[in-house]
Amino acid sequence: MADIPDSKLKRYFSEYAHPEKTKKEVVALLKSYKGLQLEQDTYEFHNGFVKRLANLRGTIRVGFKGLTYHIPVCIWLMDTHPDHAPICYVKPTADMKINISPNVDHTGKIYSPYLPNWIKVKYSLVFFFLSNILNWTKVKHSLVFLFPSNILNWRAC
Repeated sequence: MADIPDSKLKRYFSEYAHPEKTKKEVVALLKSYKGLQLEQDTYEFHNGFVKRLANLRGTIRVGFKGLTYHIPVCIWLMDTHPDHAPICYVKPTADMKINISPNVDHTGKIYSPYLPNWIKVKYSLVFFFLSNILNWTKVKHSLVFLFPSNILNWRAC
């Protein structure tokens, strides 16, 4: 979904600190990752504070143990982007279960080695995604499990 109406981009990013840079990165990312869509919704922070933010939601292709999986994700863009890192989640479907690991917590929040350093180097979204996908292919733990109706047939995604 690379063809986003400019009116939608303006509406979603009008109150962002760096709207032009954010729009440019979002458009570039959506050209690279066709399974993502730009949306806007209310995000609730861990302290209960809520804010209307743009997010990129959909699936990304991830290689794991020689197979390719379509992992559902939601990437929240802070209104201070690119000064602050995005907040990323795995969003399992009904037939998936989050695989709690050093990479993902019980809420589906994704932890990446790039996020703590985000402010220092201000990665672009495309670089962040490419780096993380390469990193996820090397992890020992999958992000989610398939959870078919027959519980005996669990397999990692």
